[in-house]
Amino acid sequence: MSIPFAQKMTIPFSASLSAYADTKSVADGCYYTDYDGVDDNRSSTDASLKSANKWTLCTEMYLDSGSATNSRMMGNLGGGTGGYIFAYKNTGDIRFYVHDGTTAGDFTWVGGVAAINNQFVKMVATITNAKRELFVDINDTNGLVSRGTNTTALTIENGGYGDFQFGSTGSTEFTKSRIRNTQIYTGEATNPTAWVTSDTTTLSGVALVLQSDDGGSNIETGQVFTTGGAPVRTECP
Repeated sequence: MSIPFAQKMTIPFSASLSAYADTKSVADGCYYTDYDGVDDNRSSTDASLKSANKWTLCTEMYLDSGSATNSRMMGNLGGGTGGYIFAYKNTGDIRFYVHDGTTAGDFTWVGGVAAINNQFVKMVATITNAKRELFVDINDTNGLVSRGTNTTALTIENGGYGDFQFGSTGSTEFTKSRIRNTQIYTGEATNPTAWVTSDTTTLSGVALVLQSDDGGSNIETGQVFTTGGAPVRTECP
């Protein structure tokens, strides 16, 4: 589906960056799932992934300088009237798009991250009617966290999302991507930056509905997923 990228957004970050080369162990060791951008995905129709109006979304994604201009790596917007997308613009923006299922949609983004292309980067997004926030670990050596905030009022439609997907956001919107260390919670975490700087931090004020340490190949907590194509579970270098 066509997403209007020229929306109101906040870009609060400008700084020098250094490479992020985190290979911290997660519960089953360090693995990621590689999606080919042609027909690979993992998807779930489970209502628990589309039945709340407050969310906290945590994941690590590989920022690929050779990816499409707007890479939609994970989300549940495709096929639904509302939902969200994690996306990467290879010119240097991590973008988080939310549509409220009725008439309004808007972006929150963190810009200036092209200097850490070809790395895994940790990010957390929170969604409420009042605001969306995106937190990104862009410099693991000093714990610097960049934050994007969008306070455009939306009415997040309860149950109006499409199916949740890794590696795509719709039946024709596949993106070459590598994903790992993913957790989805209902509720707005009160300490989102703590997760960005430490894999093992327990988030406060939320309830876990999905955990996949390797980015979709195995589901440690949560729902039944089906596989499209042949995504590859790969050990971290």
